[in-house]
Amino acid sequence: MKTLTIRFSLMATLGLFTLMLIVGAGLGIAMLSRANHGSIVAQQVADETRDINDIYADTARTRIALMRVYTDLKEEGKQPSASTNLVTAQKYEQRGQNALRSFVAIPASDDTDAQLRGDLLSALRKLYGSLDQAIGALRADDLATFNNINLKNLSMEGAAVSSLLDRLQKQNTELSKQLMARRDAEYRTVMILVAAGIVLALALVIGVHRFLKRAVLMPLNNAIDILEQVARGDLTHSVPAASQTEIGRLMGGIAHMQSSLIKTVTEVRHGAQSIDHVAHEVASGNVDLSARTETQASSLEETAASMEELTSTVQQTTENTQLARELARTASVTASTSSSVMGDMVETMVQIDASSRKVADIIAVIDSISFQTNMLALNAAVEAARAGEHGKGFAVVADEVRTLAHRSAVAAKEIKSLIEDSVGKVQGGSALATRARQTMDETADSVRKVADIVIDIAEASKEQSLGIAQVNEAIAQMDDVTQRNAALVEEAAAATQMMSQETSRLIEAVSVFKMKGDQGSVSEVVSSRLSLLRVSKRINPGDASTRRRA
Repeated sequence: MKTLTIRFSLMATLGLFTLMLIVGAGLGIAMLSRANHGSIVAQQVADETRDINDIYADTARTRIALMRVYTDLKEEGKQPSASTNLVTAQKYEQRGQNALRSFVAIPASDDTDAQLRGDLLSALRKLYGSLDQAIGALRADDLATFNNINLKNLSMEGAAVSSLLDRLQKQNTELSKQLMARRDAEYRTVMILVAAGIVLALALVIGVHRFLKRAVLMPLNNAIDILEQVARGDLTHSVPAASQTEIGRLMGGIAHMQSSLIKTVTEVRHGAQSIDHVAHEVASGNVDLSARTETQASSLEETAASMEELTSTVQQTTENTQLARELARTASVTASTSSSVMGDMVETMVQIDASSRKVADIIAVIDSISFQTNMLALNAAVEAARAGEHGKGFAVVADEVRTLAHRSAVAAKEIKSLIEDSVGKVQGGSALATRARQTMDETADSVRKVADIVIDIAEASKEQSLGIAQVNEAIAQMDDVTQRNAALVEEAAAATQMMSQETSRLIEAVSVFKMKGDQGSVSEVVSSRLSLLRVSKRINPGDASTRRRA
């Protein structure tokens, strides 16, 4: 049953019905042929009986008419009546001849009938020959010859014909009875065959219905149930083993579709979990980046305050240098007061040296912050590469941060070099001022040298002013980098939130499907999404905007 295809079953059913139709048609044709043969035989018997009766009646009427002619001829004065009766006798004799020719045209039903018909035809020919002789004798008024023919020939031949006609009549009657009995038997046979055919057809219809119900309808209903379950998202039900039939191939296709759908849903869920994990890591990185950005902002605030102090000190140094130049010009006049002025200058140079060292320390901090920013940008680029397609924009931002951090480091190194140069020069100036204080008594001879030294100090102060301006510019750039980092943190948080939303939509899309052993994985994804939302809430995008406004 499992290997019978629907095509073979339908063809077999059609073949059986066709065979039954052919057998029924053959039996019908056979029965119609026999009925037609019986009808032909019955018609022949009827025609034969009619002709026999006509022959018998016409020969009898002919003999009666001839006897009337004989009687009229024997009596005087009845010649006209004799002529009329003779014409009548000839007419009946001619009708009998016509009936005989019609009888001869009817074929015999069997050998017995042919033998009897042959005897009858021979007797009738003799009888009609005698009748012709009798008519000729009466036409010639030969009454003796007529009387002799009538007594010897017509009586004996008429009796023989009558006997043969009776036998043929009985034979036809018996044949008619046989035909009726045969027709009745054939009718009963046809009715039995029709009833048997109806019963067989009903049995075949019931059998075909049960077979199709078991082989087609039930498997189709099972296939429909499985497809409805798949449409509802239930992939836990197994599909029955496929067979070689059309229904089996259909079930095999459904099983393949279900396995492919299970594989697709599983891969989508795993992909969603991977994306969720990456989003969690990105959110954690954003938290770290936000903390480091805050630290860098605080350091920049301290650096800005220090640079304000340094600017004030440099301005004061410049003013003192200008004053020293004026004093150098009038050193010859004011040599007596140079000692106290040089003391102030030494103290000022010490302060400048301390401020320069502090600026150098601040520049080292700025260099360290730039290095940390570069490392953060590198880590962000690695995380963006892990995120794949969703992290392309973040990778571009991370690369920009690395570029800005590198520029900050280069600027810090340049500032450090300038500060170290300034520190060296300040230290030299301080040494010169100390020596000048010790040798103040000899300042009169070295006023020009002191003036030159003061000019050098003025130039150094000018260079310090330029260096401080560059430091301020670098700090402004670092502040801009910090603001951009804060903006990147905000954008990364928004991207992480968007990624979380897309992951949620993806998980909701595939959560419709129910598979074996999928409850744990769904709960894990839900818990991961909740933790990701908690991490995202820890990042406050408003801080960055507040810092930018500051």
